[in-house]
Amino acid sequence: MKIRDYIFLAFKNITRRKKGIVSNVILIAISVIISTLVLSFSISFGNYMNRALVNNIAYRSIVVLGVSEDRQEEVIEDLESIEHVLRVVLETEERTMTTIYINNLDEFSDLNTISFRGVDSNTQPEVILGRKIKDGEKNVCIVPNKIYQQQPVKDEEYDKDDYIHGEDLLGKTINISYYSYNESTGERVRNKTFEEEYEIIGVYDVDEYVLLDSWYIPFEDVSRINSNVEENTISNLDPNVVYSRPDEQIIAIVDNALNLDSTLKTVEERGYACIVRSTANTYIVVIINVVVGIVLAVLLSIVLSSITTSSIKTINDRKYELGMLKAIGYKGKTIRNMLLFENLIIGAAAYMIGMIISIITMLIVKVNIFDKSVDLSKLNCNLNLWVCIIALLFSFMIPSIATYLSGKSILRKTPISLNKER
Repeated sequence: MKIRDYIFLAFKNITRRKKGIVSNVILIAISVIISTLVLSFSISFGNYMNRALVNNIAYRSIVVLGVSEDRQEEVIEDLESIEHVLRVVLETEERTMTTIYINNLDEFSDLNTISFRGVDSNTQPEVILGRKIKDGEKNVCIVPNKIYQQQPVKDEEYDKDDYIHGEDLLGKTINISYYSYNESTGERVRNKTFEEEYEIIGVYDVDEYVLLDSWYIPFEDVSRINSNVEENTISNLDPNVVYSRPDEQIIAIVDNALNLDSTLKTVEERGYACIVRSTANTYIVVIINVVVGIVLAVLLSIVLSSITTSSIKTINDRKYELGMLKAIGYKGKTIRNMLLFENLIIGAAAYMIGMIISIITMLIVKVNIFDKSVDLSKLNCNLNLWVCIIALLFSFMIPSIATYLSGKSILRKTPISLNKER
């Protein structure tokens, strides 16, 4: 028989068994929906958690304390030799909480200050739009994708939707101001004003809700800004008194927060007193991934079992029909091919229905839940190739394999025995 003959027989059987076919299509479509949504959300959640740890420099910073000025170069060289340490910088170079005022953007009328943080090609967060800062560049900047404008008062509600989109600033040039101060009279007044321009070349994803999330600029720019402020600030310190200056801190930036614990242990074993810049419990990510994996495995096992059981039951219910086909001269191979094409047609219909419903559901969840929450908007849940392939397995391969194996054992029997078992 030719393929068109098998397709003709398959369609004929499907139209004759409408009730059973509809139930099979619904069952497989539900399986496709469950597998697609659960896989998409779990993969997106895992990617988000890992991306947050990879990109958040605060979670990857080890602060080495008590290093005297004459040992700084030696300690920096020693720390840079440690595996997983990307860069080592002095605290005075890395500290970038500089007060910056933006002069030429009306969107920032409610925003008092911007926090600039220094980076290089290795330590800057992952850019989602535009490009990264290159080593040696000056007066360029990457900004968060959500820039919050108003500071919430303690115990009062704040509007998480009140932010500027960083992508709207991409490609613009901002004019900023910062100041040195005169503190000689006991009061802090502005001494000198500095103005510079910065081109916004990239946008990165905000990991969590932070009022003044950092804008990243090159280390060299931060050093210049700090020097301008310090060198032009008039202090009220007594020139006849020698003031002790605290030891500078050295920052070792680790390549990934998942390697933070082991790197911290290595630094301590080398005799350095140190702390982490921000505590990140990396084990919670592993636990979450394991729990999500177990739940996913259980759900997919239930779906797999349901499809297999349904396919086997369908074949057992058709013993009389299969016996009659054998009695009128159809070979076992012909009958199995006919059943295979039936499954392909049913699977194609179920797959299309399931994928359409899954896409609509994901869009509804994104618009009504994810986009309205600062925390959930970063999940970026989308279908990917592996999710589509797994959904294909549930809609095509599993029913076909179950039908083939069940039909093979049944078709070994004679037409008379099959008629007796109906």
